Amino acid sequence: MRIVGECNRCYQCCVCWIYDRPDQPENVPPRKGWCPELDLETKTCRIWETRPEGCRTFPTERAFELGAVPESCGFRLVKGGN
Repeated sequence: MRIVGECNRCYQCCVCWIYDRPDQPENVPPRKGWCPELDLETKTCRIWETRPEGCRTFPTERAFELGAVPESCGFRLVKGGN
């Protein structure tokens, strides 16, 4: 399997789990929302050059397996090498 395609700026990789406090109790679940580094007006990442590893490597084969890559994403998982 290999990943083909390119980013089409659907921004779904910018949806993440948000904790309201760094010391949030375990019984208070995080909420799903837009990454705080996504500028919603310009639809650009404020920290693109220094973005975290998870952002740089999305989508992974595992993300496809888990169904975490939305249909709107410009990347696809296909059979075959190279």
